[in-house]
Amino acid sequence: MIIAAGVGAVIVSSASASLTSDPQALAKLGMPLGGGNVASVIAVTGPHSQRVPVVLRGNQIWPRGTLRAGERVTIDVVVKRPGWISWLAGSRERLHLTLVTPTAGSGRRT
Repeated sequence: MIIAAGVGAVIVSSASASLTSDPQALAKLGMPLGGGNVASVIAVTGPHSQRVPVVLRGNQIWPRGTLRAGERVTIDVVVKRPGWISWLAGSRERLHLTLVTPTAGSGRRT
């Protein structure tokens, strides 16, 4: 019984996707255990929430054009979970990330 509860806890905790900043792309998407599908990716910037065209390549979110340095970008992703886990963790997961594009002085030094 304790083992089953532990396995259940691992399944529920790993059923979540993640959205983090990425050193090469705009952001990186981590898919949940068991997979899932990206239902939508929306990026906006500026005080009037102007849409930023983006493309998903593998697990990275890339802007289709250039962005200004120091620009604040908000990314919202909806991930649709597979049916076998959706009854437990929900059919969709909404992820939100706000980041600032790099500036000339923010790069890493080697």
